[in-house]
Amino acid sequence: MKLELIPGGGKDRFNIRAVDIERHDSFTLNGEGIVRTYEHLKQEIFIPGGFLDPQWVDKRLGYLEACLIGSAKDTFKSVFDQQRLQQVNENSLHGTEERRGLDSGNVEKFYAWLKEDDDVPEDPLERASQESDGAVFMTGDEYCTEFEHRVWFQLYRHMWRDSRQAYDDQLRYLEVDIVKPRVLGVLDMLRRVEQMFRLQLHLPPPSIANQTYESADWGKRDTPATPQMIRRVQHNALPEVYKEALRDETDDWKIMEEPKWLDKLQRIEQKEKAAAISQRTKGKYKRTDDQSDSDDSAPVKHAKKKRREKKQPARASGAGTAGYSVKKQVILQQGSIPITLISVRPITPLNKAVHSQGAMKIRSL
Repeated sequence: MKLELIPGGGKDRFNIRAVDIERHDSFTLNGEGIVRTYEHLKQEIFIPGGFLDPQWVDKRLGYLEACLIGSAKDTFKSVFDQQRLQQVNENSLHGTEERRGLDSGNVEKFYAWLKEDDDVPEDPLERASQESDGAVFMTGDEYCTEFEHRVWFQLYRHMWRDSRQAYDDQLRYLEVDIVKPRVLGVLDMLRRVEQMFRLQLHLPPPSIANQTYESADWGKRDTPATPQMIRRVQHNALPEVYKEALRDETDDWKIMEEPKWLDKLQRIEQKEKAAAISQRTKGKYKRTDDQSDSDDSAPVKHAKKKRREKKQPARASGAGTAGYSVKKQVILQQGSIPITLISVRPITPLNKAVHSQGAMKIRSL
C-alpha cells in the first residue's frame, strides 16, 4: 500500500512510501487477523496522518476496505451499504431533496451529510419545545461515531463466534492465563503484553443478547488499560524465579519506575541464563567422567566375556541365566526389554554408564 508522507502533499516519489499491510479474504472467525491489521493501519497511517478524530471515519473505513479482497470485501460492502441506509432512514425525511441525494448511493455525499451538525434553533424556547417532542440534536462528530459503531458492530458478528463475550474473555485471559514462554526474552514478553492491550481497544464492546450497537458498552471498550493493570499482567506472566527475586527488592514492583523495572528484570534474566549454562556444563563434564570410567574397564571385561562364552556349553532357551552376558540374555529372551535384563545382575561400570546416559537424556528434554 502506497501512502503520502504528508497528507495532501502530492503524489511525487519524495512524498510516497510503501507500507506492507496484511490483506484478508474473509471476515468469518478472523477477528485476530482483522484486529491486527487495523492496529497496523492505526500505527502506520491513522496516527501519523492525524486520522483519529471522528470526522475521519471515511479515511479509517476506506483504508480498512483497501486491505480486503474476495469475500471479505463483499462482506464489508454489504454491511457498509446496509448501515448507511439505516443511518439515512433514521436521520432524514423521506421525499426531500436531501433524502433523494442520499438514496443515490453516492458515498462522498453521504459522508459530507454525516459530518454536518444538526440545525439547532437559536431560540431556547423553540429548542426546548422540540426536545420535549423527542428531538435529539447531535454534532457531526457524534454522527460519525454512531455510524462507525454501526458498521463495526455488524462486522464483529462475523469475526467472532461470540462477539458479545470476546472483550471480557480476552481481558480474563490477559489477567490470569498468560505465562512467559522459556524461549521468549523478558523484554519481548513485556512488549507483547503491551501490544495485546493495544489490540484490546479494537475488540467488540461487551454486550448481551439482542442488544443493538447503541446499548453495547463502547465506553468500557474504548478505555485504555492503566499502567498499573499492564504492570500487574506483566508480573503475573513472569516465571516464579523472577517473582521471588522481585520480592527481595526494597521497592515494590507495583510502583517501580519503568527504567528500574526493566533493568531489574534484565538482571534476573542474565543471572538465570548464566545458571542454566553452568548447569549444562556440569552435566556435560559428569557424563564425560562416567564414560571415561566405563571405557577404561570395558576392553578387559569384554575379553573376559568372550572367553567365558566359548567355554560355556550351549543351553536350550529358557534355561538358567547364571553366568550369561547381558548381550547373550537379550538375544535369548527375544522381545524382552533390555533394561529389565540388566537389572537382574549387579550394576557394573558399563551398565552404570548406560543408566546415567539414559537419565541425562530424560532430564535434558
